[in-house]
Amino acid sequence: MEIKITKEANGDDVRLDNLSLQASKSLVVLLDALNKMAESDIENNDIRIKVINGSAGVALDADNLVMDNIQSKINSVINRDSDNYLFIENLRNIQNVVKANGLTYEANIYDSNSHQLDLITFLKNSRKISSPRRSRNHSYFDIEFFNGKLIENGGKYPNIHIETNGRKYKIVCTEQEALRVNAFLYQDIKISAWGILNPDNKKEYIFCDHYINDDLYLDFKRVARAILDSSGVEPLIKIHDKFKELIIAKEYEVARKFMKMFSHEVVDNNKLRAVLLATKSFKENDFFKDIVIKIMAILKKKTGKEVI
Repeated sequence: MEIKITKEANGDDVRLDNLSLQASKSLVVLLDALNKMAESDIENNDIRIKVINGSAGVALDADNLVMDNIQSKINSVINRDSDNYLFIENLRNIQNVVKANGLTYEANIYDSNSHQLDLITFLKNSRKISSPRRSRNHSYFDIEFFNGKLIENGGKYPNIHIETNGRKYKIVCTEQEALRVNAFLYQDIKISAWGILNPDNKKEYIFCDHYINDDLYLDFKRVARAILDSSGVEPLIKIHDKFKELIIAKEYEVARKFMKMFSHEVVDNNKLRAVLLATKSFKENDFFKDIVIKIMAILKKKTGKEVI
């Protein structure tokens, strides 16, 4: 299964190393959709998601049995007799992109008998794919920002304690992170932390980063909230846009700190992939290489699949 963006809205050929903003946003949506559909067969470690070099495209590759299963699910959506929310939602996301922005697309899906499905023609000519309602049934995850006094630091199991607005917060950290913020002991400090719910449904915090610059702290707090409060493909687009903004401004250290907010195993897979896609052209850059490797390792651990 392969989906490619072949022409820009102005008719120019699309190149992966020189994408317009429209094309780059579309590529984020396509990659996210294929990844989610691949995860429907998460026990199969032979599924591969590839970004196609040269043009701008993504491909899902697997053995004949798996591809037949995936195409069967797609056909059910096309025939309006599917209740598979994952496929309905992601085919709808692809449909919204190919109908909206004037780019030219190609999409071919082949089954084991070499039968070809022209997915783009169907999506363009079909009425909007509808989605059934579903309950929210996902793991809780948040990024929270604290501006307060560092009142404790250390312990056998490292953690820091921050007091802000009369409340005390315990934030789990590593020894290296505890040493890094120790200079702020009994002083005001600004940090971000990943918020999760423990088995008792109580919120716990894991140290993410600390900030010296007030403007950067406030900007990241605003951007993180916008990403986490949005839905559908909007969080992925917002991650992509913010990273691109920082790269254009040559703010590499700031871009690294932005990546760091989405580089922990508590972060959902879609946001992890969004960071990898946004940084694809910079994965060998010394500013980002270690975080890219870390995110790839997290995704492999969570999905059981190699990240290409």
